[in-house]
Amino acid sequence: MLEQIEKPNGKLSIQDAVNFVGRAAKTKIDADEWKAKAEHLYEDTIDETRRLAKKAKYATEDLIDDTEHMIKKEPFKAVGVTFGVGIGLGMLAGWMFGKMIHHCKNEAEH
Repeated sequence: MLEQIEKPNGKLSIQDAVNFVGRAAKTKIDADEWKAKAEHLYEDTIDETRRLAKKAKYATEDLIDDTEHMIKKEPFKAVGVTFGVGIGLGMLAGWMFGKMIHHCKNEAEH
């Protein structure tokens, strides 16, 4: 910034110095404004994250309560659903594991 206001004779006028100080002060004010905006954005983001975390916690608690209620109301249905999900996941895992083993055998042969 100083290079911009240097005169060919090497001397600065009072007006040049005042202008330089004014530009420096404006730059400082602009930087302070940006810093304040960034701090507010950070605080707003933290507040929103906390709010969403609370909502997620309450939703999870409600889901757990609803699940407990349904299990108590219809225990055999709950056992059947759990059994079906377990069988399905087991079949999926077996299929993926078998595919992986088959792929490894083919790679070893080549």
